[in-house]
Amino acid sequence: MDNKTITNTGLNETNNKDSSSRQSQDNLKSVEDLYVKCFKPTVSFCSDGEFRVEVRGRIREGIKNALNLFSISDLKGDINKVREVIFQGRTFSVAAVIFLSWMLTNFLLDKASPFGIKKAADDYSEFIIDRIAAPFYGSEAQNEIVVVLINDNTLIKEGQAWPPHYDWYSRLLHRVLKNQPKAVFFDVQFNNYRADDKTLDKARKELEEDLARFKVPLILAQGADTSRKNVFGHIKGVELAPVEWSNFGRGYPLLLPASKSGEAQNDSCNPDQSIATPALRLYREACSADSSIGCVEPTNLLSGKALCRPLTPHWGRAVSKIMETKKLVRLSECDLINPTEADRFQSFVKSIFHTFISGFDDDIMEKTRQPCAYTVTVLAHDLTNFDKVHDVLKGKIVLIGSGLSAMHDLVLTPVHGQLPGVYLHAMALDNLMTYGRDYYSHNKGRVFDFILISMAMVVSWSIAVVLRAKPRFYQFGLRLFAVLLIVALSFVLYTQYHYPAVHWLSFLLLYELIIRVIQQERH
Repeated sequence: MDNKTITNTGLNETNNKDSSSRQSQDNLKSVEDLYVKCFKPTVSFCSDGEFRVEVRGRIREGIKNALNLFSISDLKGDINKVREVIFQGRTFSVAAVIFLSWMLTNFLLDKASPFGIKKAADDYSEFIIDRIAAPFYGSEAQNEIVVVLINDNTLIKEGQAWPPHYDWYSRLLHRVLKNQPKAVFFDVQFNNYRADDKTLDKARKELEEDLARFKVPLILAQGADTSRKNVFGHIKGVELAPVEWSNFGRGYPLLLPASKSGEAQNDSCNPDQSIATPALRLYREACSADSSIGCVEPTNLLSGKALCRPLTPHWGRAVSKIMETKKLVRLSECDLINPTEADRFQSFVKSIFHTFISGFDDDIMEKTRQPCAYTVTVLAHDLTNFDKVHDVLKGKIVLIGSGLSAMHDLVLTPVHGQLPGVYLHAMALDNLMTYGRDYYSHNKGRVFDFILISMAMVVSWSIAVVLRAKPRFYQFGLRLFAVLLIVALSFVLYTQYHYPAVHWLSFLLLYELIIRVIQQERH
């Protein structure tokens, strides 16, 4: 009797515990609640096995509900809705309103650009995409172009004050020319005669002798005013190339009209009456032969009106293997040195991540910039070591520039931050050698504009169909469509047509227009 009572009592206690456990589990609203209820130190309502069973059940239920959203019957219903309205006159009317509103708004913004918002948005769009795409840029041209950089340490080691004497420049050129480069560009303007420097005649004589001996084309930088005489300009074998221009934004013009003192540069381009800028001059020297190393095509294919399209520089991030093997500069803080494809992809992913979190850290772009230049670089004071630099300079296109703190000749890049201005000419030359006639440019001609307008018409019509058919999740679908459109269009234009970043502001306006139409439909 006592045993039976004890047994019944045990059963009742077990039933009460099961009832309490079921009641507690009925109140669970999520897996997190289940975890807390089951494994809280002071209370244990269910075993580890019951917990796993419950989680699996809820996952299966979630998957089942998700699949039900995309059932075949519902999808057929959505397709039928689209078929009913796809070619109706009302649909084309809505599409016309969307298209005209979009084009008119963009036209007004392009012409008026209140507060410079469109230009700022376009520049930032290009900046971001160039930074993200930079790890994948690379070609044989990288090792065919060398920058010889004059910095503060150069003047200290050479015992020179600022500005250096004329004969120091001639000695520097001699050190470069004796390495037999293919061509040399000196990105320093010698337009101001200094009466206190008595070495000019000596420098002229030495330079003339070196050019006659080594027979290497020498191009010197010229200011916007071509009427100002360069102190070395009359020497046989010396050519001049303009390095100052305006009204081109981030573009790099290949040709500039000759202008005299007091005259502003105009936007007209006549290939027969214009002056070639350094990148084009050097490109003609680098790729004059059909089999030139690093050149995708000979220079004679880039001629006529094609020269009137300003080049949009496409910057690279990878550091040449030559920089590592020759130990030309310190690379301890640099990344992507002689990278593999996996390294490039990893850098690409990092760039995307840093772009997304830039709003939370104002200094993230500065922290993640590439401190080493893409172009092979030799410090000017290392030219005295002939064995170290000879193989680097021989047969190459050499650009000599200044990284002196007193010069402030800097260019802002999306990858490296600020760099000495000579690297802009080097990068433009690299782009020409890599792409030939198909270099990156905003000016792709009327055919390209027609393609973009046709695409805008198709997009407007697609949006009108969705708005009228109203399939399930159409509001989410339109938002997703706007985002995917920007990504897909940017990718195709950038990689296939070498068109710089699309104007994101235009597509954001389209997105806002969609939202307004949706809100109107709700009312």
